[in-house]
Amino acid sequence: LPKHPPSFLSQDVPQNNEGWENLMQKKGLCNRNLHTFIVTSTTGVENICRHQGKYERNTRNLCRSTNKVTIYDLNKKDQTKCRYSVTEEMRYVALGCDWKGTNCFPVHYYASYENGPGNNDEQCNKTNSIKPLKENIKFLVIFSLLNVLPIFL
Repeated sequence: LPKHPPSFLSQDVPQNNEGWENLMQKKGLCNRNLHTFIVTSTTGVENICRHQGKYERNTRNLCRSTNKVTIYDLNKKDQTKCRYSVTEEMRYVALGCDWKGTNCFPVHYYASYENGPGNNDEQCNKTNSIKPLKENIKFLVIFSLLNVLPIFL
């Protein structure tokens, strides 16, 4: 996944389209057609990758929130100007999460959903879930190199 953190607002949510357009201009974001903002604190976003998210099925770094959050979807109205239509919703969000040291951090906004994670889905940031997978991958790469090298010697 691309490495760009989710956009979030912890305060001062614009109250109208003009406010959103001013925010987009101020942040230099008028060049994209679609933006999604999550309304929460930094800790709130980080916690989705930690104990308030569950892994998406068949993935090891996408975490879906266990609680709905307020999101704003902005769709560009005019290709030449910084004008957007704005939709506010309460939804579950999925974030790409990566390890840095002993903590897991959000690195990518993936999608939003009407439904939460499944009851049987594994909680994000369990030390026995991601880290062993990384260790196994390293082991497999080393094992493969050891097996391949003699063939080429």
